[in-house]
Amino acid sequence: MNMIIFIAIYLFCSTIGLMLLKTSIAGRELNSVSAYIGLILNYKFIAGFFLYAASFLAWLFLLSRKDLSFIYPIVVGLSYVLIMLMAVVILRESFTINKALGVLLIGAGIIIIFAQK
Repeated sequence: MNMIIFIAIYLFCSTIGLMLLKTSIAGRELNSVSAYIGLILNYKFIAGFFLYAASFLAWLFLLSRKDLSFIYPIVVGLSYVLIMLMAVVILRESFTINKALGVLLIGAGIIIIFAQK
């Protein structure tokens, strides 16, 4: 499979997985064993856990095919952008000028990294 496909699989699984994990713990007080058991039995937590585990498998594949110094900044940068956008849309987190500038700088960095390969 193409590297771009595995980057997309990684990004999908990790971002959706993290959003499900975040929404599954929202408003929960994790201060007892029963609270953790309730969390572990939550369908959003289970789905998020398995998606995030799948992203780890995609990450291992990417690491086996590309240099760490090439693939890491790309997937981390894209992950940050996607997580931030999803947090703004789904979790109603704030979108600031600093975040916008950060996204632009990350995009420029990814373009520079891809241009050298």
